[in-house]
Amino acid sequence: MAGEDQRNVRSLMSSIETLSSCFSSLFARLPSGRINLEVLLQTWLLLNDDGTGCGTDGGAAANFDTTRAPSIALDHAAITGLLSVLVTLPTVSPRVWVLTFQTLALLTNMRHADELPAVDRWMSTTIVTDNNMSAVLRRFLSDAPVSTSGHKLHVCTCRTALTITLCFKLQRCAC
Repeated sequence: MAGEDQRNVRSLMSSIETLSSCFSSLFARLPSGRINLEVLLQTWLLLNDDGTGCGTDGGAAANFDTTRAPSIALDHAAITGLLSVLVTLPTVSPRVWVLTFQTLALLTNMRHADELPAVDRWMSTTIVTDNNMSAVLRRFLSDAPVSTSGHKLHVCTCRTALTITLCFKLQRCAC
């Protein structure tokens, strides 16, 4: 029985590593314009949902748990691809903004997978120091549509949660 359990654990780890590699590649290739950003974000979030009901449907954003760590990691190139495409897309829907801020919030709970184990760096540092991050925030603040249906409030709630999470993570890294 123990041998079978070990094979299952190895198989699961292999699957997670494969998914991480595939998603990192897809996110990194976002600037090419051949990948649907909304579908990619929604799929990544769905596969990282831990079953607590904090998924990507419209009503769950208020209950979105920003403290969860995703099981499917993304690398530095993936974050750069995501932030780059947000700057270059002609329009970004409120739904994409919500999914983006949720994705970035989850990523702040991860350490770099592609760095030496002794290096204490969180993905939040990668997000904040990316060359496109300030342009993304500027674009969100200036271009986000005002809507009577509450979409902007919904997006702002997600962005606020991300900002608070980033501040806490950066304070922890600075100590």
